[in-house]
Amino acid sequence: MSRRDAEVALRAAGALGRRRVVATERLATHDRVVGAVLDDGTELVVKRDDGRRPGSRSAAAWARTMRAHEESASALARRAPRVVGVDGSRRVAVWERCRARPFADVLAGGAAARHVSARLGADLAELHAAGTVRSRRAPLARPPSIHVFEPPTFDVLADAPGRDYARFYAHGQEVTAELRALCAGWRTTAFVHGDLKCDNVLLGDDGSAVLVDWELAGLGDPMWDVGTVLGHYVHAWLSRVVPREGETLSTWLATTDPPFDAVRASAAALWSGYGRVTPDDACRAAGYAAVFLLDRGFASLWARGRLAAGTWLGVELAKSMLRDPRAGAGLLGAP
Repeated sequence: MSRRDAEVALRAAGALGRRRVVATERLATHDRVVGAVLDDGTELVVKRDDGRRPGSRSAAAWARTMRAHEESASALARRAPRVVGVDGSRRVAVWERCRARPFADVLAGGAAARHVSARLGADLAELHAAGTVRSRRAPLARPPSIHVFEPPTFDVLADAPGRDYARFYAHGQEVTAELRALCAGWRTTAFVHGDLKCDNVLLGDDGSAVLVDWELAGLGDPMWDVGTVLGHYVHAWLSRVVPREGETLSTWLATTDPPFDAVRASAAALWSGYGRVTPDDACRAAGYAAVFLLDRGFASLWARGRLAAGTWLGVELAKSMLRDPRAGAGLLGAP
């Protein structure tokens, strides 16, 4: 998004007034999220969703979601940057920019990772306690990313071709029953973020979490937020696996830095910070973590048409966790 494009988007969203954009900065690997600096020193984030990915909402629904977040911001002010403007027709949303440290920076393990994980767990518990926040959006009827193994349409395959697609969907057919059972256990008991990968968590100066990208927010299952964070922990670790010719899978995993025990320790700290959960809660969170891993595979296919070795390992692990969620919960440090 160029400076001119950002200025047009800001004006359409009602966030510019008489001001002008003096600088922009790309904030993601694609150009749909930029930071904009205005001539009065105000810093904003501009996000434009092209709506092309399967599962994307219509422009009208996307705008309603953002306005629902805007209405609830007073109740969630400590957890979210303020929404400045929305233009549903162009799928543009504008937030105040939050200068904070990315949560992903502390995922390398150690005491710092455990500390911030525990703090994030406590922050999520506080967010989910605001389950009566009013929203014009209907409750989320199922996990937001569960579309990943719905039968692909011709348009999907034509828009994002790749040799790994057939293999990926074949893996999905193996756990169709498990995914349906997971959907059947979905609950709408709390206000959830809905897209809580670690990229969408920033750390304030006091170590508290600031959450961004609220397009999927609404009433849903609080274990979805917990599960997607845990899924990202595992996905980030698997992305560090380096396959080497002549070595076994066990060797690849055993030599990955940090060791998986560090990931499990961070996951256990998240559970500890979140507080008391039931065994059923932990199993649902494990299932949702598995869905997150599958969604990462879908995203990789959508962007590149193929899957890296670590992502394939994530698909295999996801299937195992869906088949045995109790074991998956234990793997993810559940109490």
